[in-house]
Amino acid sequence: TAYDNRGASKTGAIEADSLEAAQRLLKKRCLYPTKISEPFQHKRQRTFAKILFARKIPPRILTAFTRELALLLQASLPLLTAIETISRASSSRQLSHILATIREMLKNGATFAGTLSAFPTVFSPVYVSMVMAGEHSGALATVLDDMAELLEQQDDLQGNILAALAYPCFLLLIGSVLITVLFTVMVPEISRVFLEAGRALPAPTRALLLASKLARSFWWLLPLLITALIAGWKMGKKIETMALLFDRTVLRLPLVGGIIIRTGCARFCRVLAVLLEATVPLIQALPMAGKASGNKTFIHMSDQATKEVRHGEKLGRAL
Repeated sequence: TAYDNRGASKTGAIEADSLEAAQRLLKKRCLYPTKISEPFQHKRQRTFAKILFARKIPPRILTAFTRELALLLQASLPLLTAIETISRASSSRQLSHILATIREMLKNGATFAGTLSAFPTVFSPVYVSMVMAGEHSGALATVLDDMAELLEQQDDLQGNILAALAYPCFLLLIGSVLITVLFTVMVPEISRVFLEAGRALPAPTRALLLASKLARSFWWLLPLLITALIAGWKMGKKIETMALLFDRTVLRLPLVGGIIIRTGCARFCRVLAVLLEATVPLIQALPMAGKASGNKTFIHMSDQATKEVRHGEKLGRAL
């Protein structure tokens, strides 16, 4: 929306690389804009973009993007050209939309780390901080290569954990199905034989028959209880003290707690090492490494260690 030399209002569209370029073009046409907005900021399209960007990108796609960007920058391609090249070749529609938006923001003078921070569900604080350190040190390609390596290690670690838990989960599923069939189908049939015989049943058998009867009569309580537990867990995770208590309890569980502790330590140490190598200050790197562990206990630990290091304590003693 603009005014011409006569003061008449004009409304229309113009093609330009950025808002500043659009203003220059309008000035050449003797038009003085009062409002300029990009097409994707239309209400319906903006809502679509908000939904699109709110979803997380699969780790393999994010890793591939990071590795490709590092290789293109190492080949001395400008950042804008590298992002446009990856955007056109990407098989992910969501990533292409995000990269197109990042490219426009870079044209308007934003830093690369600043554009990435606009998509917190896609680029983690660790990712953004490493990019920021790479921009400041002039070694963005090297930092991105290290970040791709870190993402691959985390993806492999998660895959190994899921593979290790697959067999126990399969046994748990099969056992649950067998117990359900036993209580709802087999026990009622066997109970008829005992009742027809007219003999007194021992206490364990009577308890088993009662449990079977309750399972058939109140089966709807089980899904209701599971739903309530899931809802309570999600609500509890939003409360800081409850989330910390839950994560501490999980760490004390036999077998599972040990796996989570080792996984959290591995992520904490790897992320901290990569951040320090990227010249991120220790005071900033410690909280980010704690968040990367995925457990509130590690986050609380890293925050406490940061306070002690800030007051002059050595890192080893603080940890």
